[in-house]
Amino acid sequence: MSNWPRHWRRFRKRLEITEKVLSIEYRVSRQKQRTFLFHVSCLISVVLLLSASYSQAQTTYNLYDPPLKRILFLVDGSGSMVGKWGEDSKFEISKNLIFNLVDSLEKANPKIQFGLRVFGHQFPKSLDNCEDSKLEIPFAAKNAQKIKTMLDGVKPQGQTPIAYSIFQSAFDFPDDGKSQNAIIIVTDGIETCDGDPCAASLVLQQKRISLKPFIIGLNPAEIEAGYFDCVGSYFGVETQPAFNNTLNTIMSQALNTTSLQINLLDINNKATETNVSMTLSDAYSREVIYNFIHTLRADGTPDTLHIDPVGKYDLTVHTIPPRFKNDFELTPGTHNIISVPAPQGSLSLKIEKDNTQQSVQCIIREAYSPNILYVQDVNSDQKYIVGDYDLEILTLPRIIKRSIPIKQSEVNEIIIEKAGTLSITPDQTYIASICIKVVDQFETIYEWKELKEKVTLSLQPGEYYCVYRQNKFKRSDFTHTRTFTIKSGVITNLKL
Repeated sequence: MSNWPRHWRRFRKRLEITEKVLSIEYRVSRQKQRTFLFHVSCLISVVLLLSASYSQAQTTYNLYDPPLKRILFLVDGSGSMVGKWGEDSKFEISKNLIFNLVDSLEKANPKIQFGLRVFGHQFPKSLDNCEDSKLEIPFAAKNAQKIKTMLDGVKPQGQTPIAYSIFQSAFDFPDDGKSQNAIIIVTDGIETCDGDPCAASLVLQQKRISLKPFIIGLNPAEIEAGYFDCVGSYFGVETQPAFNNTLNTIMSQALNTTSLQINLLDINNKATETNVSMTLSDAYSREVIYNFIHTLRADGTPDTLHIDPVGKYDLTVHTIPPRFKNDFELTPGTHNIISVPAPQGSLSLKIEKDNTQQSVQCIIREAYSPNILYVQDVNSDQKYIVGDYDLEILTLPRIIKRSIPIKQSEVNEIIIEKAGTLSITPDQTYIASICIKVVDQFETIYEWKELKEKVTLSLQPGEYYCVYRQNKFKRSDFTHTRTFTIKSGVITNLKL
């Protein structure tokens, strides 16, 4: 490959990176298949348990507690790492600090595994090899000494293929679903192979393979400000103590529990709203990751959620209408607080003096909107986001109420008159309609194509018209009109 002209080698490399991305897609697809089969297996197990004993309730909790933390070091072995940094080379200082950290953490915590990928160390810079990256130490328990021995034998010499190394790291983590993964990049420079570290990091995030990389820059004066911002969390260090402190800070974020608190804010920006279902979805794939019902603790503060810090999330708060917080990511190893304005009040729909609990529904729309937002049962209370709403109460005739206000923590009570009953007794078969008068025009609210036996109809109190014609007479001038009044809770008899 080294005999190819440089631009052809770059073109080939980009094609191969594309192949790697597709391979990652395939790997994730396979993982989804295994996850699906696992879920089906769990469902069958639950069904069998339920059939064996109805007394044992099966409960699934939204907990994130991976049994392992895996941390991959991507160490720069390019030629510039031989440069002095104080009394020793940048590579020697990096090697010793990494070993000391890995050794102490392995001894203290058996739930941590480390892996090592080195780039720019196998070929001299003159060969311009932009695929000079290798997983030297795969993940396993008690890897510290192997990592030290391997780094002791590295002689920095080559290019700096950061993007290619990040792409390759997607395959370095065991595909067993048992771990939370993190990548720590140690480098003294930027990409030298025309790769795109931002795109490489984005693939890891989109596929939820690893936390956003942590980058330790050993030569911050030579790294353009903001260069690594799209890749991950960048830490520029100028001294060995600063390097050591940065490593400890990164480890704290990578290993500590990540928690989330969701504040549902009222009209006064206080976190008092609660008891609402919420969905957290992957911001890239839209796949649902978690479902929660928001809860306040005894002290009145929102409770703490433990969720996977990898990737970006979209949050849907299922108020009416729903509230959203999209495209956010968590800071790993810390307690994150997300605030969503969700001020609510209540709408109470009641039928006056109704002991029968009539089955009536009401269509709810946001004011001046044609779209149906919700259908609420009459004789019920329902919370809505603060604002104005249009109501279409499905009585006969329909009752339309415009711009009904919902205010913070208040109940707006709408009282509907109790319906009366129309009882129609025909002496033969009729075509008939029930009409009302709206601004000097008749409006039909109910009709029969063949009215031939006694019927009853619930109508709101008011003046009505019955327009009817015997079915056997095929002439319009045989039409009759009868006026009648409906009173609340009273039966009105009409004989045709």
